[in-house]
Amino acid sequence: CRINLLHCAYKLGDNSTIITHAEEALKSDLPPERRREALYYHAKAMLAVSPDIQLFASGPYPNAKWVEHAAIPLSDQASFVSLHQYEDVYRDFTTREAIEETCRQLWRKPHGVQEMIREMRRLLGEKPHIAYDEWNCWYAWYRSSNVLDGIFAAKMLHMFMYESQTSDVPICCYFQPIGEGAIEVAPTESRLTAIGQVFAMLKDHKSGNLCMVEHAGEFDAAATIKDGILTVTLINTDLYNSKPVAINEEG
Repeated sequence: CRINLLHCAYKLGDNSTIITHAEEALKSDLPPERRREALYYHAKAMLAVSPDIQLFASGPYPNAKWVEHAAIPLSDQASFVSLHQYEDVYRDFTTREAIEETCRQLWRKPHGVQEMIREMRRLLGEKPHIAYDEWNCWYAWYRSSNVLDGIFAAKMLHMFMYESQTSDVPICCYFQPIGEGAIEVAPTESRLTAIGQVFAMLKDHKSGNLCMVEHAGEFDAAATIKDGILTVTLINTDLYNSKPVAINEEG
């Protein structure tokens, strides 16, 4: 069970002292040290009652002062910090040029997420862990699924595969897949969208050992090996042409 420490300040704990400390922690006029003390007290009480819960610290990011005054001092109680961001590229399909520009912006998004994760890791040092606990295609629930959403999701998942060990990001969560971009639900049926189909295809990478891939575009390829089976997923971002593929296995 993962619990955001600040968001649950009012909801957990069954005595007035804990609730008072939580209310104090939420007051914006308190100095950082006082808010941290209140949250630390609250977290300690929660873990004493339910030692199996996992607490997350959430705040402004990447932000050096928040890391110094909250994330690192609280890391003994909240062993994860929460990061999340939504893809917000405006889809313009009115002309060929507009489509191409939409794609260029969309394909750059995973790199921006990687940079944010690495900057947060630089500020945090070796601990705590990072949980990228919310991401999806913004407004995917207001429009029909399309191949661009699928390519974006595949690039994001490839990026997370590479970054999970490099930057210590053991948790990555797609935000609300049912009805919000990955699984469409109707009264009598449900189906996978382009994003959902990408998740279904990439699931074979699960628990595999990541392999180095050379001569591929950024996040356009990922390879894992598990039980002697090599799994490779490739993305073609060319809007107009298919691409030949040659895989040379070494080692």
